[in-house]
Amino acid sequence: MHYSLFQKEVGSTLSEKQFVGHAVSQIPPPILTAQEVLALVRKRLVNLIELESLSEHWGEREGLPVPERARAGVVLSQLVDPRPGVGVAANGLPDIDWVELPPGRFKFGANRKEAVIPASFKISRYPTTIRQFRAFVDASGYKLAEFWKDAAAAGVWRDGKVKESGAHDWRDCPVDHGPEFGVDNHPIVG
Repeated sequence: MHYSLFQKEVGSTLSEKQFVGHAVSQIPPPILTAQEVLALVRKRLVNLIELESLSEHWGEREGLPVPERARAGVVLSQLVDPRPGVGVAANGLPDIDWVELPPGRFKFGANRKEAVIPASFKISRYPTTIRQFRAFVDASGYKLAEFWKDAAAAGVWRDGKVKESGAHDWRDCPVDHGPEFGVDNHPIVG
């Protein structure tokens, strides 16, 4: 479905319930089990937030506007995001979806500067998510000195606590920036 048709159907500002309702309305008969409906809703929400899928499917460059993509991501998180690379594996460790970048030239930034990658390397498809970082915290990651050698040398880690630049307090957990920054499939910040 083209974005402008989607927009006409559900409006320009979408609530979380509208995302789920629209996704469910796209499910064809026959009647499906609750798990099958949930899987289809998750798939539809993934398609809404993944720009590449939108570009290929709808033939548009931009796809769904950022605020609507963010809301779709919140709903997807509440339904347990199925994408590889945003959650944790069965063993409780972060599930990282590594992507290999080959050596060669590439352009970046608004000015389209050119740079060269001298050798191939791997990078995570997604930034570290709240859920993935929670696995680190739950495993006492703040307390394990082997993870904090550089921070300890810089004087910003000691006795299992971290002190941010310019801060007065030491902490042993991530900063709580409020519920809008606490969504499991969103990047960890701060």
